[in-house]
Amino acid sequence: MKKMKYFLVMLLVAMMPMVFTSCEQPQPPVDEPVKENPDDSDKDEDSYEELIVGKWHVREYSYVIYIDGDEDESGSESLSKGEWVWEFDEFGEVTAYDDYDEEEYDYQLKGEKLKTELAEDFGADYFTIKSLTEDKMVLNTHLEYEEDGDDVEIEYTITLKK
Repeated sequence: MKKMKYFLVMLLVAMMPMVFTSCEQPQPPVDEPVKENPDDSDKDEDSYEELIVGKWHVREYSYVIYIDGDEDESGSESLSKGEWVWEFDEFGEVTAYDDYDEEEYDYQLKGEKLKTELAEDFGADYFTIKSLTEDKMVLNTHLEYEEDGDDVEIEYTITLKK
């Protein structure tokens, strides 16, 4: 009888890890976009790469400044077609120009992030793509810092059209 009890205890001990093992799928790293359907593996990223190529006209940009979580100031500016142009090519370069200046930058798409030094004009390292269609792109940046003991947040939204 002792052997039977010993055998049952050992069997239970051996089965314990199976009870605590989860069937949950591993989560993607934080900087990777979550894919709703495994069959849609890279549809968004691929379509962004195709859709972004071309000549885009900055038509409007707006900002909101928050101090300690409360809206402090906001504003926007509308631009006419051709006033500020961003041209994206398929080789990862973007040329930004207006009547006075022309600059070339590299760009890289990582999910909804558009990484480029062009974002530095808005105080950020990258843009977040809020929407991108064949003829309209909406980008967003978010900047946080502390000034004179206050938490300051600035959000820019840039609307471009082909």
